[in-house]
Amino acid sequence: MKKNACFFKSVLSILFVFVFMNINAQEQHEEYDASFLVSLNNSIASLSKDNRIRVVSTFQEGAAIFKSGDKFGLINQQGYPICAATYHEINLFQNGYASVRKHTKWSFVNKQGVQLTPARYDWVGGFENNHAAVRYNGKWGVLNEQGFEVVPTQFEGVKFEAGYFMIKLKGVWRTYNNQLKEEKELI
Repeated sequence: MKKNACFFKSVLSILFVFVFMNINAQEQHEEYDASFLVSLNNSIASLSKDNRIRVVSTFQEGAAIFKSGDKFGLINQQGYPICAATYHEINLFQNGYASVRKHTKWSFVNKQGVQLTPARYDWVGGFENNHAAVRYNGKWGVLNEQGFEVVPTQFEGVKFEAGYFMIKLKGVWRTYNNQLKEEKELI
């Protein structure tokens, strides 16, 4: 019985937090009805005095970053959580994916809050043309939207140009198309 009461209190607390954050985020946008926000803020203020939770970014691609204690999470414009405050750093969505860091390792979450891979990368770039450059143990590769390394992390460098992958191996950049077929060698 105690477990159910604790669970219910936790769920209620989390719900309250996200409503509070949504109100703060909406106050930054003049398109919302001010009288509604005032009454909602008054209702929330009577429930909690927790000042540790706050929205720390603007909305981008329908999401904003919030901070709770020393961790970060994402909420949507309706104030519902996309992902809980479990990350040490978050970069807002770029082409549908946000990069997230736990301790020293990076991954991505999609707009449903699903993490694409375990947090294992030393660095991740933003998604372009459904792919992102990633670095693991000093080597570069390419991750797709399903979380698979379509180019394994074994190269000296990776970059994207005009719909092509450029992969550096033994000091030479080679260009590959989206089907990973070599197009031409660059010096």
